Amino acid sequence: MSFLVNNGLFVMYHEQGGETEFVIPTGVSKIGAEAFRNCNNLESVTVPKGVTEVGDRAFYYCSNLTSIKIPYTVEKIGAEAFCGCKKLKSVDISDNTNEIGDRAFYYCSGLTSVKIPQNVGTIGFETFYYCTSLKTVTIAQNVTKIDSEAFYRCESLEEIVIPDSVTEIGDRAFYYCTNLKTVTIGENVKKMGSWVFRNCTNLETIIYKGIKLSWEKISLTKIQVEDVFKIIDREDFSSKIPASMKYDIVRQLFMRGGTSDKFNNYFRKNFIKIFKMIIDMKDIEFAEKISNDTKYLTAKNIDSLISYAHEKRGFEISVILMDYKDTILKI
Repeated sequence: MSFLVNNGLFVMYHEQGGETEFVIPTGVSKIGAEAFRNCNNLESVTVPKGVTEVGDRAFYYCSNLTSIKIPYTVEKIGAEAFCGCKKLKSVDISDNTNEIGDRAFYYCSGLTSVKIPQNVGTIGFETFYYCTSLKTVTIAQNVTKIDSEAFYRCESLEEIVIPDSVTEIGDRAFYYCTNLKTVTIGENVKKMGSWVFRNCTNLETIIYKGIKLSWEKISLTKIQVEDVFKIIDREDFSSKIPASMKYDIVRQLFMRGGTSDKFNNYFRKNFIKIFKMIIDMKDIEFAEKISNDTKYLTAKNIDSLISYAHEKRGFEISVILMDYKDTILKI
C-alpha cells in the first residue's frame, strides 16, 4: 500500500497487496477527486477529524467497501463520491455537512439506511439512484428540494416523510420504489415533477399536509380529464396536453397492443421523439417491448438512438439497442 498527501490534500491511494483497512493520516483536510477510485480490496476506511471535504468520485466503485467513518468536520461530499460502492451498508453523515453532490451514493445497492442532515438544502440528482436495499430514509427539516431521480428504484423503501421545508420534488424522484406504501408530503411543496411516484405499485396512502387548493395546483388534477379520454377513446393525438402525459397514454396503448392504423401511423411518424423520451425516462420496460417488435427500430435510426442513450447515461437501454442491432438487424 502506498499513498500521496500534498499540503493537506489526500491525492492518491494505491493498492499493493491485500490490505482491507486504511486509516487516513491526521493533517489531511481534503480527500481529493478519485483518490481511492476502484480500490477493490478496501473494506473499511477511517477519515480523521479535520477533513472538511470528500472530493468527487473519491471512493468511486470501491466495490468491497462496507463501512466508512465520516467525522463531524466534513462539510461537503462531492459528486459520485461513493458511486458503485455496492457493499456499503450504512453511512453516518454529520449534521455539519451542508452539501451532498449529485449521484453521491449512486448504485450503493447494499445501503440500508441514511439520514439527510439539517444543513443540506438539496438532495441532488440521482443521489440514491438504484439503492435497492435502502429501507429507511430520514430527511431533516431545512431540505428544500428533492431533485430528479433522487431515490430512483429504491425498491426496499416502504415509507417516506417529506418535511414541511421541502418546496420542490423533481421528475421521477421516487420512480420504481415498488415497496413504497406510505408517503407524507409536507405542506409547503409548491412544485412536483412528472412521474414522481410512477411504478410505485404498492403505494396505498399519500398524506398531504397542506390545503386542498395547494394540492390541486401541484397535482395531476389540473390536467383536463376530457383530453385524456379523448386520446384513449378516439386516439386523437392532436390534444394539447403536457408531453409527459401524452407519452404515458401512448405507452399504455402500445403496451396493450396499439391495434388501430391511426395509432400505428402516429407511433411510426413520431418514433424518434418517443424513443428519446423512453431514454430520458429510463423506461426499460417500454424499450424492451419495442425491441420485441421489428417494425420501428431500423438500420437508419438505431445508431443515433444508441448515441443518444450514451449521452443521457441510459446504459441499460443502450445495451438493449446494441443487442437488437447485433441480433435482429445484424449490422
